Amino acid sequence: MKNKILLTIIIPVYNASKYLERCLKSIAYQLNDQSEVIIIDDGSTDNSKDVYNDYCTKYRQIKSFYEENKGVGAARNLGIKKSSGKYITFVDADDFVSSNYIEKIFETIKFNYDIIFCQYQSDDAKNNNIADIKIASPNNLLNNIEISQIIKSTFASIEPFLPYKYNFRSVWSKIIKMEIVKTNNIFFPENISYGEDMIFMLYIYSYIKSKKFIPDILYHNFFYHETSATNKYKPNMEEIIINQDKSILEWINKLQFEKYLPYYSLYRLNDIILFIKYDFFHHENKEKEQVKKERFRKIIKNHNYKKYYNTAKKYNLLHFEKPQKRLIIMLAINNCYLIVKQFAKIKYRK
Repeated sequence: MKNKILLTIIIPVYNASKYLERCLKSIAYQLNDQSEVIIIDDGSTDNSKDVYNDYCTKYRQIKSFYEENKGVGAARNLGIKKSSGKYITFVDADDFVSSNYIEKIFETIKFNYDIIFCQYQSDDAKNNNIADIKIASPNNLLNNIEISQIIKSTFASIEPFLPYKYNFRSVWSKIIKMEIVKTNNIFFPENISYGEDMIFMLYIYSYIKSKKFIPDILYHNFFYHETSATNKYKPNMEEIIINQDKSILEWINKLQFEKYLPYYSLYRLNDIILFIKYDFFHHENKEKEQVKKERFRKIIKNHNYKKYYNTAKKYNLLHFEKPQKRLIIMLAINNCYLIVKQFAKIKYRK
């Protein structure tokens, strides 16, 4: 009799050969007859295929699929469609997992929770620093946090309900019951190139009834490398933000979640930082200064960031952003372009 797959680990891959060996090695030896790995190659042009093919040959639980480059959202969606597990989880190709990752997950999924969270450790490759997530009475705090509080936390940069920040936006470090995904037809939006995992998780949080936090650090997030899409110049940043904004508003309208609009306003202020970091003051932006200044002014005005700021202020939410970030946002909405530029040079220089 064929063993039922309880856990599917989905790994989207795009030109990740430098890190993929570490990722797959950390997972492969832990696999058992009730777990599988689905690798989705999103049109890699490096030798990633050689790396994962070697593991597919050695481990029958590891399968790979190739598609022309469509983006990480489409790759994850294909992974969902190819999954056999009762639960799914996502691992980024440049991340890795702890040696007891699968063991601890299997100890917990037998209780049939809708979603399981695990602790994680962030590895800053740029500065060669490791930032541990501090665990403070996880059973009393994390397990008792309400779903509505998780959703609010997803919009905030500083944790509103816990003494430390937990990344509720990203799909990694979450183990999700496949029934929730299938029953509610939840997939990653494929028309956006930023924040698609946040949209996916907002829908997941909207339908879950039970949850569990595993206090062990099981996931290792490698959050910077020089080829990462999140570090590149984005001259189409406005289009990216508009598309993500539509997806969030669609979620709010579909589920009649107007109660989260103040937190949505707080989150929208983060757009200003994205414009500053990846567009206007990115080292690859060669626009003339006057053109850049005028375009910056129009974006701040046309996207109603002053309205978002006032809404967040009205509901006393601004303190859920870091002080320096609040200052930059305030300067930006008041058209203090030159001061914002100086801040950007200091904080976001390459």
